[in-house]
Parts: sequence; C-alpha cells; structure tokens
Amino acid sequence: MSTQEPVSAIERPMPDGSPSIGMRFATKYGIHPKLLLMTLRETAFKQDEGKEANDAQLYALLVVADQFNLNPFTREIFAFFDKRKGIIPVVSIDGWVRIINDHPHYDGVEFVYSDEMVVAGAGTTKHAHVWVEAVIYRKDIGRPIRVREYLDEVYQPPRNSYNGPWQTHPKRFQRHKALIQGARVALGFGGIYDEDEAQRIEQASVRPVNTGVAELQRDLQQLAAERQEQRPVIEHVQDEVITAVAAAVVQQEAEPMPVDVEPEPKAEQSKTFNPFEQDRFPE
Repeated sequence: MSTQEPVSAIERPMPDGSPSIGMRFATKYGIHPKLLLMTLRETAFKQDEGKEANDAQLYALLVVADQFNLNPFTREIFAFFDKRKGIIPVVSIDGWVRIINDHPHYDGVEFVYSDEMVVAGAGTTKHAHVWVEAVIYRKDIGRPIRVREYLDEVYQPPRNSYNGPWQTHPKRFQRHKALIQGARVALGFGGIYDEDEAQRIEQASVRPVNTGVAELQRDLQQLAAERQEQRPVIEHVQDEVITAVAAAVVQQEAEPMPVDVEPEPKAEQSKTFNPFEQDRFPE
C-alpha cells in the first residue's frame, strides 16, 4: 500500500486555485518545491553568524522579487536582516538595469559629468568626478528628468581595512549611484535599495552590545539603590498607617452602636366644631 507524500505549504494552491508564489518560483527556475526555501536561504541572504532567515523572511523576499521580476538565484535581488526581524531587499546593479529596461515608459539614459575631479576619498588615490548627473528619458514625458549625485555624499570608505569597489572603481560606482537614484525619481521605484544603502541601514540599526549592557547594568544598580534608600521611609509610613487604622477600629468597636429610635406617632387631636368661628361655616 503506497502512502502519499504530504503536500508542503509551497505546493498548496491559493484559495482561488492559483499556484502559490513559492510554487511559481520553483516552476519558473526549475527547482523542486521542497528545496526552494533552503536554496534561497543559502544564496539570497547575507550570511551572518548565528542568523538564519525564517520562512516569513524568505517569502517576503519572494514577494519583492516577483513584483520586480528579479531572479534571487543570480543575486539580482538579495536581502539583509533588519532590526525588526524583517528584511532589507537589496537589488544589485544587474537587477537595477533589468527593472529600468523593463519599465514600459523608459526611453533611455545619458550621463553628464562635472569637469572638476578630486581624489575619491579615504583609502584610495584614484580620482573621480565631483558629481555625476543621470538624464533619464520617458516616452510619456517631453522633457528629460535630471538627477545629480555628489561624490562626497555617496562615497563609501574601506570597511575593516578592506578595499572595496569604491576604492578600485570609484567613477563606475558614481555612475551606478546616479543611475539608481535617477530611476527612483523618474520611474517611481521604491522599497528597494542598493547594497551601499542597505549596509548603512544595517549599521545605523546596530547598537554596540557592550555599551548597551553596561548602561543597562548601571541603570539597574541605580534603581536598586534608590529603592533601598526609600525602603525605611516606606516601611515607617506603612507602620504609622497600620497603627492608626487599628486604633480607629478598636475605638469603633468600643463605642456603642447608635440605635435609631423612631419617634412615637402623635395622637391625632379631635377637632371640635365651634359655631362662633365664622370661617368654619361652609359657604
């Protein structure tokens, strides 16, 4: 007797009968449905020690990848962890080029460079333009949209003494930044980031652990000391209150309870008819 293998959450269809987003990705890229999330977990997330993407984070990445028609297995889109246990969706330059070219109103781009060049920044001796401007054309708008990015605002210094692409190819990465920011403004892309932006978000959300622990310990010690100082005063006040309440109770029990005595009803006096009282005669 053969036993049927249980259907996974990815394979289970939507309420309207359509395939789930996981099943669509598995079919599109030729991956077994049961291996989809494991493959995504290994390829599409920044590998941090002690961190592993859960199913909700993986599905969140699939939703964004599906929205922009990006391939997470070739890292056109990948993700960093954020501090709220969500994700920061990161689109590589290849992914940005894809979504720009796929936009129905996109009609080309040109780049304009400043005449002045300076040393790109810390960690390199290479020169780059002070600014780069992306000029993006839309089919439905007569005038181009211009977005200028300045070197001193986008340059990324070396991390951990490692020379990255900003140190080896600063002019190219200037152009990438201008293209990405121009695409946001001209074509309306939102909710996705390039890798530089994602790293800045991640760094801004991380608080030094040792500092946080030290501050917490100091606050707890101060709170304990304040409570210890207040304890004798509180206990003294409590004793006085208890004594006063007990004395009031004893006094109340010693005094006789007042008894409410209803007054005796007055006897109704009989009225005698006086013929000499003129106002007594009926009219």
